[in-house]
Amino acid sequence: PINNTENEAKNHLPDFKSGETTKGWFYQQVIFLFDSMSQESHKSAFKLMQALAFPVHVAGSVWKERSMCIDDRIRDIAQVEVAAYERLKSSIDAAWLKFLQFDEMTEELVQKVGHDFLSSSVSNVLPENNEHGTDPITSTRQSSLVSGMTCLLSLLTIGDFDEVINLCNKILLTLKGGKLDNGDKKSRNACLFLLPACCYAYTNIMCRKWETMKLGNTMGRHTASAFAVKDLFSPILDSITELVNLDDWANIDAIAQCCVLLCDGRRLLRLANNVLPHAIKTLMRNSGAAISSDERSVISRVTSLFVDACEIPTVRVINLKRRPDRLLDFMADAAKEQLLVIKGPAKLRSKSQVKKNANAIVSPSSIDVNEACSGYDAFDGQCGADELDDQLLERLAGDGALSDFIRAKWRPGDLRAFDREARNGNELVATSITERACAL
Repeated sequence: PINNTENEAKNHLPDFKSGETTKGWFYQQVIFLFDSMSQESHKSAFKLMQALAFPVHVAGSVWKERSMCIDDRIRDIAQVEVAAYERLKSSIDAAWLKFLQFDEMTEELVQKVGHDFLSSSVSNVLPENNEHGTDPITSTRQSSLVSGMTCLLSLLTIGDFDEVINLCNKILLTLKGGKLDNGDKKSRNACLFLLPACCYAYTNIMCRKWETMKLGNTMGRHTASAFAVKDLFSPILDSITELVNLDDWANIDAIAQCCVLLCDGRRLLRLANNVLPHAIKTLMRNSGAAISSDERSVISRVTSLFVDACEIPTVRVINLKRRPDRLLDFMADAAKEQLLVIKGPAKLRSKSQVKKNANAIVSPSSIDVNEACSGYDAFDGQCGADELDDQLLERLAGDGALSDFIRAKWRPGDLRAFDREARNGNELVATSITERACAL
């Protein structure tokens, strides 16, 4: 790649002091991300624009290759995209594309440049990646912003799933090290600032990986392929959550963003149950001087994040354990439609337990805050009656039996109002195992 120097980049940026804004609106928006027009701001803007130019050039190269495809449908679409790419390069707003240019684009070069960008973005955050011994600049918000965006763009462009997991493990190790030796809080916050970027890249790469696996299997079901898909991000997120205290508001903010990106309603509800009461108590302290303005701002942002998450539709998914392919399909759609997902059947209570608690005054301390967000796989009816009883007993919150929930017989004729194919008559028939499982 042909990289322009930072001094050359400064010449392309608009000089707002002299009123020069004719270079285009995109320059203005990038500069407005930063606090000032200092040398550090120019350096950050230059790095960010290089990172933005990288996927644009890669996409243009891919479409150029597809424009020579023998399939006329692919070729026609590619030619339209190539024409748009050429128009973009010649636009006055596209001078930033010249910050990164390629004589020739190959897959090996894309991987190399992508990993170079990735290494550069995390070098100021993860000590073990700081190969050049540069001074860390993690204390500035704009540096964290550039690192996060550059990391995200690099991961999405190279599409390396293993690289995402490796970076998440490095973040975890860095947090553990800072926890053990009481490391600088700002450094730990900047480290976890990368986590939502990794999470977003992980979600997108996994969705595309699953779609690719399905394309390779033309036999109908993709159940066998789905069993090979393992969730490697959630265990890392669980470990990171254990290292975060209730007062680490910036880190809680990052974890909550990951829950939304993963469509993980269960983890987000549990996090809210633990964090929000503490946040309210902290904000309502009588001694207002005990909270700095920066901390109060972060707490308000975290609280607003949970309030915004409440507006996201939450759905319960009823899915069989032996059909992970269906769940993967749904989670891919949920990520596109921005939904929160919780597994379907929740805890069950027997009739005796419901009657016992009907008139009781339940104190907040006696309520299982995790019960509302707990869920299980669907009851599987491909078994015997005894096995279904065992499934039920495992999920009961108290004593009970199948007869507390399902009748031994039912009248199919009652369905005539809803199903024209339902049988006539009022005779009772025995409830099958699959019908019992569906009813549960």
